[in-house]
Amino acid sequence: MANAETAQSPEFKFRSSLVLNGLDKEQAAGFLRHQAEHHNLSLTQSSDGQLECVTPFGIVRLDTSGASPSLSIEAPSADILYAIQEDITSHLSELSETLASALTWSSIFSVGDYPPNFRLAEVVSVGRVNPIYTRVRIKADKLGNFANAGMHFRLIIPASGAVETDVYPVIGDNGQTVWPKGDKALHRPVYTTRAIDPAKGWLEFDVFHHDGGRANAWTKTAQPGTRLALMGPGGGTLLDTDKIVMAGDETALPAISRILRHLPATATGKVFMLVSDETEQVEITAPEGIELNWLHRSEARPRQLLQAVTALPDQAPGTYAWFASEKSEVKAARAHFTAQGWFDKEQSYLAAFWTAH
Repeated sequence: MANAETAQSPEFKFRSSLVLNGLDKEQAAGFLRHQAEHHNLSLTQSSDGQLECVTPFGIVRLDTSGASPSLSIEAPSADILYAIQEDITSHLSELSETLASALTWSSIFSVGDYPPNFRLAEVVSVGRVNPIYTRVRIKADKLGNFANAGMHFRLIIPASGAVETDVYPVIGDNGQTVWPKGDKALHRPVYTTRAIDPAKGWLEFDVFHHDGGRANAWTKTAQPGTRLALMGPGGGTLLDTDKIVMAGDETALPAISRILRHLPATATGKVFMLVSDETEQVEITAPEGIELNWLHRSEARPRQLLQAVTALPDQAPGTYAWFASEKSEVKAARAHFTAQGWFDKEQSYLAAFWTAH
């Protein structure tokens, strides 16, 4: 690992910290290492054992010099600081809900307020794109970070169509989000921003159709003026690379579309997209040097995305590898990239967008 004393880290003005009561130093270090691996991020370590993780959105540091280990966060805005806090708290809950609920952030936010990354929104339009996607355009204030600081967000749909302001989340005494429960519980799935214009105050996302999907059912009744909310952004970064290989199935199409739209005009590479048939293909805008390949699913050819990627010749140094699909296929892709010496955390994104049952 690189030495943190020689690394150059950006300085951010918004800060928060958390004492990890209930975890020893080894457990705390293991937690941060696991999260860095989960998010394809690298860690640096100082001579005194302090760990630092520089993310695209901020910095997370672990200090084990005190009686109890502590985490600190630096971020460029209140929205992003809070989003990182929530991500850490969520992952700590996976270790122990009791542990996570007892922890208190020393943040700058006021108890009882909406979280700073929360936005009230209203539907502008809803329309079917193809047999598998419905496109929704919404309007909201202060969408700048949704354009620049992450591709994904949480869609917050009030229970039973309620619109009262008290059905939404607020900041609790411990700096964590307090979500409504019982008959006021909110559905809050994660979606990808497909297109956005912060100056005009609108954002578009696509809802994938699948049996039993609550958001899918919501699109059938949503109409212009329907109220909802957003929290974000969180996760997923737009890329600035000249060489790329991408592969993804239906669930990854919004992310692929957004990334390709923002690549440099000089970018080159290959993209493989897996759908059932031609009717599920969508319009994709990409630089001239990007080759778009549509694959149609066949039971006789399992793991078609993986096969397409493994059939490629060796890639030039610096080629970015992006792969998003079912969990087991992503795991196999990671093994392939690693065996080929292609897997580099700084030059890759491999994510399981769903899990087969």
